Amino acid sequence: MALHDAPARFAHCYANLQTYLPHYDRILLGRVAVLSYLHDVLCIRRPNGSPLKWRTVLRWTRECGFPLLRAGWMSFPSNRLTPCLTSSHALTAWVLAQFSTATKRSLFSVATPAPSGRDGNAPEQSGMIRIGAVIVRDAA
Repeated sequence: MALHDAPARFAHCYANLQTYLPHYDRILLGRVAVLSYLHDVLCIRRPNGSPLKWRTVLRWTRECGFPLLRAGWMSFPSNRLTPCLTSSHALTAWVLAQFSTATKRSLFSVATPAPSGRDGNAPEQSGMIRIGAVIVRDAA
């Protein structure tokens, strides 16, 4: 597999995800689900750092092989728009198969997640200090 062969790298990444992590694959139905997965889970942004637009995702589908089954009009039994469809493994594999986010004309950038606050909401004097530390002090 050549380093520049994005379709082969996509197929390899997708096969690995399906083989080793099949229970983590989720269907993403509709543009809100697709954009929130790209933004919140994969931390994908536009090259200038702003959030992705749906038009960008549609351009990737048209020009870059982005794995998306596009929405369409269904005339029977009533006129309505069907939602677009993809999966979390397909999106993850596509992102991993792209060249680099540091090229001159990249498709996207990857944001650094903001540091989260403290884990949990226990007070400063939690059960570990009351239970574990007393035993350690008594033993010394």
